[in-house]
Amino acid sequence: MRLSLSHRVYNFLWIYFILIINVVAEYRSYDGVGNNIANPKAGSSGMPYIIAEPIVQRFDNSTTGSMLQCPGNYTSISAINCTNPLQSGQFPLPRCISDLANSIHKSYADSHNISFTDSMKSKRKSSHLMTFWIDFLAFDVIKSIETGEIYNNGVLIPNDDKFYLSYGVANTTSPPTPALQFNRTYSVSRGTINEATSFLDGSSIYGLNETNLNLTLRDPVDLCKMRMNYTVDTADGKFGYLPRGKNGQYLIGHLPTRGGHVFTNVFHTIFIREHNRKCDEFRQIYGNSLTDNEYFQEARKWVIALLQVVQYREYLPIIMGSTLSTYTAYNSTLTPGLDYFFATSTFRYGHSEASDSYQIMNQNGEPESILTLENLQLPDLLEIYSVPTVVLSLSLQRQEELDILYSDFMRAHTVGGNFTDMASVDHLRSRDRGMPMYNDVRAALGLNRANTWSDITKDVLVQKRLQSLYTSIDLVEAYVGGLAEDHLQGSNFGQLFQTSMIQQWSLLRDSDRFWYESPDAGFNSTEIDILHNTTLRDIVLRNTPVGTSLPQNLWFVQPRPDLNINNITDDQNDGYPSLNVLTLSNVYKIQWKIVNDDIYLKMTMLSDNAWFGFGFNSLDGGMIGTDFLIVNTINSTSVSAGNYHSDGYRPPIKDDNQFVEVTNSNISKGLTLVEVKRPLNAPGKLPIANKLTKVIYAWNPSSSYLSYHGGNRNKASVNFFNAGIAPSSGIGDSMFLTRLAHGISMILTWSVLFPISIFIVRYLKHNNNHMKQHRNLQFFGSVSVFTFGSAAMAVSQDQQRTLHGVLGITLYTGVFFELTLGAITIWGLFSVESANRGIFSYIRTIHLIIGTGLMTIASVNIYLGIQQLNVSPIFTYIYFIWLGILVLLYICTECWYKYNKLFKIKNDPEVKSGRLRGEISDEVYKTLPSLTWESINERVIGGALLVVAENLVFDIRKWIHTHPGGFKILQRVVGTDISDVFFNDKDLKIKTDEFKDKESVHTPDLYEENEDQNGKFIRKSSIKRRQTIADAVDRINVTLVKNLRIVMHSHSKFATAKLASMAVGKLENPEFNEFNKNSTCEDIISSSAMLSREPESFKRYVLVNKDDVTGIQAENPVKKFIFQVIDPNYSIPEIKPGDYIEIMCHIKGQVVIRSYNLFKAKSPKCFSVIIKIYKEGLMSRYLVKLFNHLISFNFFSLCINFCLNQNCIYFSSNKIG
Repeated sequence: MRLSLSHRVYNFLWIYFILIINVVAEYRSYDGVGNNIANPKAGSSGMPYIIAEPIVQRFDNSTTGSMLQCPGNYTSISAINCTNPLQSGQFPLPRCISDLANSIHKSYADSHNISFTDSMKSKRKSSHLMTFWIDFLAFDVIKSIETGEIYNNGVLIPNDDKFYLSYGVANTTSPPTPALQFNRTYSVSRGTINEATSFLDGSSIYGLNETNLNLTLRDPVDLCKMRMNYTVDTADGKFGYLPRGKNGQYLIGHLPTRGGHVFTNVFHTIFIREHNRKCDEFRQIYGNSLTDNEYFQEARKWVIALLQVVQYREYLPIIMGSTLSTYTAYNSTLTPGLDYFFATSTFRYGHSEASDSYQIMNQNGEPESILTLENLQLPDLLEIYSVPTVVLSLSLQRQEELDILYSDFMRAHTVGGNFTDMASVDHLRSRDRGMPMYNDVRAALGLNRANTWSDITKDVLVQKRLQSLYTSIDLVEAYVGGLAEDHLQGSNFGQLFQTSMIQQWSLLRDSDRFWYESPDAGFNSTEIDILHNTTLRDIVLRNTPVGTSLPQNLWFVQPRPDLNINNITDDQNDGYPSLNVLTLSNVYKIQWKIVNDDIYLKMTMLSDNAWFGFGFNSLDGGMIGTDFLIVNTINSTSVSAGNYHSDGYRPPIKDDNQFVEVTNSNISKGLTLVEVKRPLNAPGKLPIANKLTKVIYAWNPSSSYLSYHGGNRNKASVNFFNAGIAPSSGIGDSMFLTRLAHGISMILTWSVLFPISIFIVRYLKHNNNHMKQHRNLQFFGSVSVFTFGSAAMAVSQDQQRTLHGVLGITLYTGVFFELTLGAITIWGLFSVESANRGIFSYIRTIHLIIGTGLMTIASVNIYLGIQQLNVSPIFTYIYFIWLGILVLLYICTECWYKYNKLFKIKNDPEVKSGRLRGEISDEVYKTLPSLTWESINERVIGGALLVVAENLVFDIRKWIHTHPGGFKILQRVVGTDISDVFFNDKDLKIKTDEFKDKESVHTPDLYEENEDQNGKFIRKSSIKRRQTIADAVDRINVTLVKNLRIVMHSHSKFATAKLASMAVGKLENPEFNEFNKNSTCEDIISSSAMLSREPESFKRYVLVNKDDVTGIQAENPVKKFIFQVIDPNYSIPEIKPGDYIEIMCHIKGQVVIRSYNLFKAKSPKCFSVIIKIYKEGLMSRYLVKLFNHLISFNFFSLCINFCLNQNCIYFSSNKIG
């Protein structure tokens, strides 16, 4: 069953983690001592190889441990040819086995024959990464100690040696001496000692003792980390390289005598980088809760586990073609150790995989240089090429076929200045340790003895090579026979080596008390799941620079679709819907369609020697319970397909009842295409229903035999009825946590964060910071969408082929536009005077429509995401309940808001007659002081920001930063009565036609006036005025909204309540009404209002034109300014001689008021003022620069100030008439 949600999240708190570290955890020792509690030294460093019964060692003399006899007997130099008959009891010279059995014998023609060269390469197309991974890993488990017994003539060179050399390499591969030295490792008293531990425990990285670790390997400054060299100034160098000792050699835990090279150094470097990365990761999580040593041990524990995971879950299944039996538990009854047949013979198979030379590729896969086998130990190669380049190069080149042949340079290369033939050394090493004959080892391992040469191999040429060396099958040596065996299907080994590999690696795992899956290792189920879903490729990528290019599969050299003329393409006329496709890799694609009660699958594989499969209804996201459909090619000419079932993590078993039918197939030019049909409701299988179905898929493009896929596998959730696909990149659901984090963040963002921000901007406008809060929540929500949306897309495939994916991309894109519109709207509210009309009214409407659409789409998509995640249905129910709560909350709040507003208007007479008064409680109203217009003006001149509305006085200073249009609008209303323009009654009947007709009369000529050197004005026609973006928007809005010269805006109930909260006084004598324009002076003077009237109330008019009265060259020119009413229903009272006005403007941070005479204009909606422009005049120079601006006026009617026709004059207390 799939792990529960709790197992997908780290299930321990940091305190619990610390308790585990300090109380329970036990870390493995460096030398292996104490792993087996009953036998503490078992498997530790310095123990001999174990000899499993009933294998009996074979020496010439078992008492002295002397090796099997051969010509010269390893001590004397004699003239011997490999073709000379052997005396009774003698075995071939090691160099003769190398010449006759292991030599390629490449001719001149062969050296230029591509087919011949290709025949030497891995038939399974395994890459050289496999060659050097096991070379690196061997450092960890095997290092034989030499006894000091040296045979100077151990490897005698026969006289006819040169005849067995390949063409073109004779001069370089001929041994320079008649014999090569050999050092023995076996002694009768102790056997052969293994200096390494018999556990896969990272000892080649950390060493075998803590003293050496602390002195040379750990970082002396940061003891949590391993020492690294950070002096190489490259992107890869920033991750660090191996440090060097005083002798210039790399400092590594321990190495075999032969030393390391660039292709093993790269793995040491990667895992030391991983160690240091884990240190940083732990510290980020747990801070200073642990000591440096505890952090070090935790990082070491993870690195060792990763070594085990890569070896057992990637390398071994690939090279053997199948996995080991499932791990059950630590077996304390097993004696840990390294089997001497495995150590002496089996584990030398890697020498057959090595090539003569290796291409170094750049990140584009292009060859840059070539390294020969002898050059691999040159200094600084890794620093020169970089880790990504070396790993990429190994993964793109096929290793040599694992067989009886050795590459030429393996038979003749220099190590430490000494000429060496690795094949001869391997053969002689078997005799050094008394290895039994081939048939004896087979029998000891429970295998049948070989009775004929063909029992060893069906390859006639290999048989002849064996027959040229041995007169009897029973005399064939174990290592030679093991290499010569035909491979098992899907494996790189024959039966003997395969059996040895299974036994040894199973023993090494099951006898290790600290194996990562054992409780003593200290990993919980969540961490084990993380380990299971980590690959070597993952480890490389997170320890190399961003942008590192690596194949998806490092272990096999995959087909190159860009070089294949039959590339995978879509056939649009085959009846398969274009969205019903899974592109599983660049070599494997599956399409499907539903026809009646059957599903048709069209499977395309870029190989003519492959198997490929598809599994339905996985119970655990893996093989358990899966119904498989598997296709394999037959001799690259036809295909076979069938239905299989699985009873565990082992090769699927073919069903007795076959219901899969091949309806079409074709193999041509390296491309296999097959169409199969199966019932939707197959007998004995779970049905394929109209819902997400868990599927897994795997393939091997290099073998038609059903062997291990080698990492070519994945899984998905697919709805075959509506093209719903939810791929996942790991068979163990490695991306579940990422998808879970994505889902949680989307729910919190769309169902919590965004609704709160909408609620604030809709219902909490009385809050001064409501717009800022709305903006911040929207911003954080958008960041969440972008971040976790990108994370989801990064771990998914074919997003455009699922409804959830399509809607997700729509939301991802829509949020960007919505955020942009929101930012523009907020900028407009604070910068543009006409923010509530024209362009911004349209933008806000679009913002509202898109936002509503996105919220609706998101609510649907979250539901689809929950379904796709395949979690418990309870989460769906919870989600719908939460949606219902949100909807109900908004409905109730909206109803309360609307009803409360209507109820107030209907039942509160104050609200009906004076809307602002209705928002002020009686208690507050009674405390408000009475103010006169004169006192208001005095305060305004002193810097107060006061306005009058409905006979109440308000201090709008707090509104400056939140009011639409900001300071621009509020500055111009300071000191004025805003009753009409604040509410902008909708029942106001604007005479648009009459108003538009009059506009043309006042359209100004655009010109600019500057001064010459004498201070005189000069007119420059057709001048473009410098203006801000906000000014430009205001001008456009004036054009768009033709019914008003300056765009006005209304205020909501929230704005009304907001303004009411700023009340600081009430206007004295509020009952005063405007005089009728036909009233006589006697009427006015005799009225009681005459004595109480204070004509200091400022109104606003718009400046629409300005004309020259004097010539522009005048020293102090005179200009006529024409002003127009805002409300087209309002007309200027009859203007009579002597009438004047006061103009109030904010100039250079101060309030300036000036009085000017008043004159009639052509339109009844306009009046004019004649003003002389003085060089130092603040007001006159300021007015010259204005156009289409609202200006505050105090209008003094003739009937109030000058009553000449009645022979009376009235003077305001501070005005001159």
